Amino acid sequence: MDRSRVVNAAKSVALPLVRVHRRRLRGRTTFVGVTGSAGKTTTTRLLHAVLSERGPVAPRRRGPAQAWKLVKSLLSTRARHWACVHDLALSQPGVLDELVRTFEPDVAVVTTVGLDHWRAFGSRDAVAREKRKVVEALRPDGVAVLNADDAQVRGMRNAAPGRVVLYGEAADADVRAEDVRVDERGRLSFTLVHDGWRRPVATRLQGELWLPSVLASLATGLALGVDPGAAVRAVGIVEPVLHRLSVLEAPSGVTYLRDDWKAPPQSVLPALDALAAAPARRRVAVLGEVSDVRRYQPLFRDLAREARERADLVVLVGQKARHGLRARTGDDDRTIVHFDGAPEAGDFLRREVAPGDVVLLKANRTPEHLERIALASVLPVRCRRVSCTKRVSCDDCRLLLRPNGSD
Repeated sequence: MDRSRVVNAAKSVALPLVRVHRRRLRGRTTFVGVTGSAGKTTTTRLLHAVLSERGPVAPRRRGPAQAWKLVKSLLSTRARHWACVHDLALSQPGVLDELVRTFEPDVAVVTTVGLDHWRAFGSRDAVAREKRKVVEALRPDGVAVLNADDAQVRGMRNAAPGRVVLYGEAADADVRAEDVRVDERGRLSFTLVHDGWRRPVATRLQGELWLPSVLASLATGLALGVDPGAAVRAVGIVEPVLHRLSVLEAPSGVTYLRDDWKAPPQSVLPALDALAAAPARRRVAVLGEVSDVRRYQPLFRDLAREARERADLVVLVGQKARHGLRARTGDDDRTIVHFDGAPEAGDFLRREVAPGDVVLLKANRTPEHLERIALASVLPVRCRRVSCTKRVSCDDCRLLLRPNGSD
């Protein structure tokens, strides 16, 4: 029996048993499900911090796949936990059906709707319909926490059987952000407006792109009775999630913004904007593999142009990224350069960057594994694979420090 059949057989046994455990906790633990095309992981971490201000929250769990991560999360939840927070991700139509039926959310948090997994869904409307299932699964006493600034998410309010809380910059948002800005270190801050009061919010997250995640966590906490001051303090101490614009400050004085885990096209420009907002002597944008792409030639040409508007130097990595060279203004334009793999690009950057520079690494983790460029600033990285299909992060890979990444 092959591995996939073993996994499916195990799931068919495990999930019904987990559903029994979940139902035993009904009325004791509040289950918060987070979905959206961007920001789920960061929103979940922020929510865990905010809700922990009121009482014990079930521990976050990792797993090799969504179903197994959900199983581990639910089985770790006990009656003493007043809340359980879990992200509900999708990869193809129908995936959420099983997850939602097992998790039975009391609160549905929706961040954004983008054209991720376009090969499976084909349109943004189809993605929205799938994510809408989390809202539709709520009971009449449930709460839908929705992004008022995203038209697709706002439209889900009609599917909510119970209370709806809108968050965003929109004038009618129940939990609203004003005076959104980044501080002298590039970190997001804003003024929170809710129920007639205003409070300053300062975070440790890089760039304005995290505003929906922060507002979603605050809106959920306020809806569930968390003290406003405690909620604001909680989001203020949460560090960026590794690989999601996390910061690595090298001993050399160079700062790396690591957004090197996922890269659907709609996530690239917000990352570039975060780079542009970061204080720096010089800004460098390193662009690698992008996912869910129809046509690579126009995409990378346009991305390279956008990157050059925000950075002093654009480094393209990988065969597909080569198309970005079309954005050059001429043969002697050295503001956009290309390398076949991360090792060669890393060699170039070690010669090129200097103290005070900020380097953005934006790519999927495979096949280039651009994270090696940042890790080489603090570790003796010896892996020089041009292409690698390992889905594990280089941070956790035992081959990172071995010559040529040999097994």
